[in-house]
This record gives sequence, C-alpha cells and structure tokens, in this order.
Amino acid sequence: MIWNIYLNEAEIFIDYYWPFIHGKQCNADKKQEFTHVMGEVYSNLTDDKTLMLRDFHSPNLLFLENEDGFRKCAVIDFQDALFGHPLYDLVSLTNDARITIDEHQEKYLIDLYKKDFPFNNFQFDSLSFIEQYHILGVQRSIKILGIFARLAILETNQNYLVHMPRIICYIKRIMQSGSIQTLACWLNQNFKETFDV
Repeated sequence: MIWNIYLNEAEIFIDYYWPFIHGKQCNADKKQEFTHVMGEVYSNLTDDKTLMLRDFHSPNLLFLENEDGFRKCAVIDFQDALFGHPLYDLVSLTNDARITIDEHQEKYLIDLYKKDFPFNNFQFDSLSFIEQYHILGVQRSIKILGIFARLAILETNQNYLVHMPRIICYIKRIMQSGSIQTLACWLNQNFKETFDV
C-alpha cells in the first residue's frame, strides 16, 4: 500500500513540475517512462514498516522551554501518520523544505540516528541504510517540488517557490551519491537546466 502512495506522490511531480518548467503537460509516453523509473527506484526499498508521521519537519516541531529532555520538543500535525518506512521521518527532518540543512548537519543527524537505530528489527543494515535514506529523500523532495509547482499553477500561490532551490539542492546531493543512478539520468535528460550535476 505505501509503495502505491509513493508512486501517486511521484505523479504530482510529473503532473505539475513538468509544466511548471516546460510550459506544457508531459506527454503520456514520457509520464509512463517516469513512472517506470520511479517504480525501479522504489523496488530497492525494503518493506519495513513502523509508525511514520510524514510531516516531521521544522514547522511541526515546537520547542518547549519549560520542559526537560525529549519533552522539550512537541510535535503537531500528525493526522496523516501511517505505517511506512522507518527512515521517512528522518528524511523529512534532514531534507526540510523550509530551512536549509547543510551536508554537515545532515551527516550529524544521520550518525546520531544510526547510533541507536534498532537494525535487528528491520530488513536493512548499516550498509544499506544510506541507500534506503536516499531513495526516500528523492521521493519526498520530488513530491514537494510537485506540490509547490501545483500551488503556483492552480492557486497562483507563489509563496513556496522561494523554497524550490533548496529542494533541488537536496535532490542534486542525492544524485551525486550514486544511489539513484537511473533516476539521476532521467532527471538530467528531461530537466537538464534544473538537475545538471
């Protein structure tokens, strides 16, 4: 079920970011090609599941000054929570669309997360952790690009366009890692002006 959600979310990218950049709708053949590439990328994800909040990022995390320990961080906006990949919320935090997380901060947070991660409860290990992380990172980032483009096209809401360069930077970072080779080639061919790395 979750993989269908990922594919549906990928379609937001092709349905809205494509015309946002190219000025016209994506043709059916190109859309099918993209869906095939994304299916290939997602096939490398394990089917591990745990509770995932999906919107675990800066606007939904509140600092509570008068609390101690973990209670200092309050989480809001979790009505879309479902069972999904255990790294999804980490990706939401480290690839935040609204604040820049540089590579050093990202590595620090990943290392901190890995330190206490219960690998024996899941099908991936420390070595495949980063591949899983990158797949989810690109999935979430292309979805967000599509959502921001949709807001600009359908609602003439330009407010989120300021965040697009940050999201593109996250995608380029993942492309350079080599984890998503097929998708990286497709993005380079079809969005050269955006994703040329």
